[in-house]
Amino acid sequence: LAFVLFLYYVARPAMRWVSLRTPEGEGVNEMYVNLILAATMGFAFTTDAIGLRPAFGAFAFGLVIPDGPLSRALIEKLEDFTFGLFLPLFFITTGLKINIHFITSGAWVLCLIIATSALTKTLATLAVGMLYGMSLRDGFLLSLLTNTKGVVDVVVLVQLYDKS
Repeated sequence: LAFVLFLYYVARPAMRWVSLRTPEGEGVNEMYVNLILAATMGFAFTTDAIGLRPAFGAFAFGLVIPDGPLSRALIEKLEDFTFGLFLPLFFITTGLKINIHFITSGAWVLCLIIATSALTKTLATLAVGMLYGMSLRDGFLLSLLTNTKGVVDVVVLVQLYDKS
């Protein structure tokens, strides 16, 4: 609770203050970028120290950074490094943990779970779309988007697996 309160009452106003001092179209002060990266690591260490996953602390801090030139500059500076180095390393280490024999022994169960999940997502998305006046075609297209698996899903599943 103290972590969330600190984020809301201290980190959020501080990030808003920094964002207001970053004018649109001008370069971002490197000191701000370095301080934000240090704060991200600090929040990751803090959540690790209180028994949560470090990724949660970094993610929660990212939520309080307002949209604007500062957030776009951070994304621009970190995107190539993150997706070029950290993401491949994550998938390599995750792949090394997978037991292929376990997966193939219960392949029909895995297929059933995936099919049930996809059908449930499709029907739920279609129902909500139609409730809000969406056409059947648009609702189906939206349900296809909800069935695509993203990197965040994989990261969360690996974090849950490592925690157990």
